[in-house]
Amino acid sequence: MAKRKRTGLVARGRFGGLAGCAASLMAAAVAYADGPVKLVGLVPIDDAQEPATQPPSAGGETRQPEGQDIMQVPLERLAEQPVQVPSLEQVVTTVSRQESTVGQSPTAVFVVTNDMIRRSGATSIPEALRMVPGLQVARIDSNKWAIGSRGFTERFVGKMLVQVDGRTVYNPINAGVYWDTQDLLLQDVDRIEVIRGPGATVWGANAVNGIINIISKDAKDTQGGMIFGGGGTEERGFGGFRYGGRSGDDVNYRVWGKWFERDNGFNPGGDARDDWRQGRGGFRMDWTASDCDTITLQGDLFEVTSGRRDSRPIDLAPDFSFTNTEDEISTGGDVLARWHREIAKQSDWTFQIYYDRFQRHSTEDLFAFDINTLDVDFQQQFPLTCRQQIVYGLGYRLNDMAFEGSTFDNGFSVGPSGEFTRDTDLFSAFVQDEITLVDERLSFTAGSKFEHNDFTGFEVQPTGRVLWTPDKRQSAWASVSRAVRIPALLEDMVEVGLLPTFPTEFPPGTPLPPGTPVFPRIVPNRDLDAEELIAYELGYRAQPTDAFSFDVAAFFNDYDRLFVSQARPALAPVPPPIVLPLRQENGDGAETYGIELAANYKVTECWRLYGQYTFLQMQIHPPGPEIFERRSPHNQIYVQSSWDLPCDLEFDLIGRYVDNLPDFDVDSYVALDARLGWKPCKSVEVAVVGQNLLDAAHPEFGSSPLLRSPLVEVERGVYGMITLKW
Repeated sequence: MAKRKRTGLVARGRFGGLAGCAASLMAAAVAYADGPVKLVGLVPIDDAQEPATQPPSAGGETRQPEGQDIMQVPLERLAEQPVQVPSLEQVVTTVSRQESTVGQSPTAVFVVTNDMIRRSGATSIPEALRMVPGLQVARIDSNKWAIGSRGFTERFVGKMLVQVDGRTVYNPINAGVYWDTQDLLLQDVDRIEVIRGPGATVWGANAVNGIINIISKDAKDTQGGMIFGGGGTEERGFGGFRYGGRSGDDVNYRVWGKWFERDNGFNPGGDARDDWRQGRGGFRMDWTASDCDTITLQGDLFEVTSGRRDSRPIDLAPDFSFTNTEDEISTGGDVLARWHREIAKQSDWTFQIYYDRFQRHSTEDLFAFDINTLDVDFQQQFPLTCRQQIVYGLGYRLNDMAFEGSTFDNGFSVGPSGEFTRDTDLFSAFVQDEITLVDERLSFTAGSKFEHNDFTGFEVQPTGRVLWTPDKRQSAWASVSRAVRIPALLEDMVEVGLLPTFPTEFPPGTPLPPGTPVFPRIVPNRDLDAEELIAYELGYRAQPTDAFSFDVAAFFNDYDRLFVSQARPALAPVPPPIVLPLRQENGDGAETYGIELAANYKVTECWRLYGQYTFLQMQIHPPGPEIFERRSPHNQIYVQSSWDLPCDLEFDLIGRYVDNLPDFDVDSYVALDARLGWKPCKSVEVAVVGQNLLDAAHPEFGSSPLLRSPLVEVERGVYGMITLKW
C-alpha cells in the first residue's frame, strides 16, 4: 500500500458536554471494586482545590498524587495534559489505500492486532473476527461460517469484500467467501483491518456492508525459527513452522507451513459429517532495492477437505429426496508481486499483480468449479496543492471460470450438468481528493470508483466524508456513500433445485393427487441490475485518559433492487415432475440502522478490559427477502478481561451474548472462553484454551434453503498448545 505519514497524536485538548459525560460514565462502569482508579499524567487545573503533587519524574513529568479518583477530576480537564493516544494512533491502510491512523479515518474502522489474536485463543481467522463491533460471526458447523456486517448475513453474504495482503478472496461464483479455505499462520498476521460500511469508492463493487483486510507481517519482522503444535477435544491436532532469514542487507524472507484437523460438530439427529482438515504452506520475500524502492514477492499453496451433509431433491419416489454425505475438496494457490516507490514526501506509487487459482469439487459429483484470476492494479498519491492530497488508481481483473453441476442426476440438483465456462473482465479506476479545510482540525474527502463489469455494465460508486478533530484526543466524522453488489455466476447462469413441497392444488384452483411433489428451482437471470446501497454514517472516537478510549458509530442504510427469487409458471403442467421456477429478480428495497460501540480500559498495569456492543434493526420491503430480518441478531455483546499475572502468566476471559435468530429457531446464547498462557522464557510459550465453556453444545446459525443442512451445534472444547522460537 502507498504510505502517507501522519503526525503523532500528542497534544492538549478539552472535553465537555456529552463527550465528557460519556467518558466519565463508561469509566465508572468498569472501575474495579478494590479501590479508586489512579490516573497518570493528569493534573487538576483548579488552583483553589489543587492537591499537592508529587515530585517530577525523571523525564520532568508532574505526576498525579497516589489514589486520585477519576470521578474527582473535572470533566473539562480530562484532556488538558499532554498524553499519548495509542488507540487513535493505530495505523490503517484499508480506509483510503494510503497509510493513515484510526483517529484520522472518517469511517467505522476497527483493528485486530496480533496480540489480540494470540490472547483470544483463536485458531482461525473467523474466530479472531468475533471481537469486532458491528460484525456478526456465526458458526454454521465445524467448517462453515456466516460472517457479515450490518445485516444480510449468510454463508455467501455477497456484501462483504475480503482481502489477504491485497489479494481479494471474494468468490465470483457464489458471491461470498469460502472461509474454510482462508487461513494463514496466525503468528505472522500483523493485523486485521475491518471497515463496517461501504468502502466501494476505493475498493469497488461488493464492498457494500464492509471490508475485511488481513495483513501479514513484513519478512524482516519474522526472522528466526518457530515451531508450534497442540491438540484437544475439538481441535484434534494442529501444528506448523516458520523460518525467516536474510540475504545480505537488502533481502528478507520467510517460509512457512501448517496443518490442522478439526472434529465434527454436534447434530442431535445423527452424524453432522462436518469435519475439517487442511494443509497449507507459503513464502514471502521483501527486497529493499534502493532507498526509494521496495519489492515484495509472496505466495502459498493449500489443500482443504471439508465434510458435508445435506438433503437434495430427486425426482424418484417415495421421498423425492436423499441425504447427501460427501467431502468437498478445495485446492489452489496464488503468487503476488508488489513494487512500491517513494517519489517525495507524501508522493509515491504502487504497482501490484497477482495470479490466483481456486478449485473445488465434491466427492459425490454434486458440483465442481475452477476459478483462475489475474489481477493488475496501480495506484499513486501526490499533493495537488498545499491543502489537497490526491490518490488515484487503475485496475483490471480477469476471472476465468469453469462450472459443472450434478452429473449423477443430469443436473436436477445443481445444473446444468455439463461443464460450461465463463470469462469475465472488470475494468476500474478511482480517484479520491482529501481537502484540508482547517489545518489539523477539519477536512473533507470526496471521490468515486468507476467500474465496467460483464454483468451490469458501468457502475459509479461515489462518497463524501467529513472529519473533525477538535484536538488530537478525539475525532468526529460523517459520510454519505453509494455502493453496489453485482451478480455472481450463481445468479447469472447456475440452476439450483430445492426440496419438494406437496400442495393440494397446483396451480391455484387445479387439484393435485395427494403426495404429488412440486420441485421449486432457482433459475438464473442474465438481466439483473446491481443491488444498490446509499449509506449515511456518523461516528465519534476519543481517548479521554491514558487508560480509557472508546469508539461509537451510527448508521442508516437504504438498499434498493435487492436480489430475490420470484415464482414463474411451472415448466410442466402435469406430473411427474412438476418444476416451479423461482427466477432471480430485482425486488424492492430495505432499510437498516444501528449503533456500534467499543471501549478499552486499562484498569491497572496488569489488568485490561475491552468490550463492544452492537444494535441492529432491519426493515425489508415486500417482495424483498423478509427472511433476512430474522437471521441477524438485534443485540450482540462482547467482553474480554485480560490479566498479566506473576510468574509470567497470562489469563484471559471472554464472554459473548448473541440475540436469537427466529428464522433458524436459534435461541439467544451466552458463551464463555478462557485462556491461560505461560512464558517460562522468551523462546517458549504454553497455552491452554477452553471454548464455549458454559454448555455442552449450542447452535449459532442455521442452514439456508440452498444448503439444506441439519442444524449443527458448536460444542464445548479444550485444547493445549506449545510454541518454540529461536
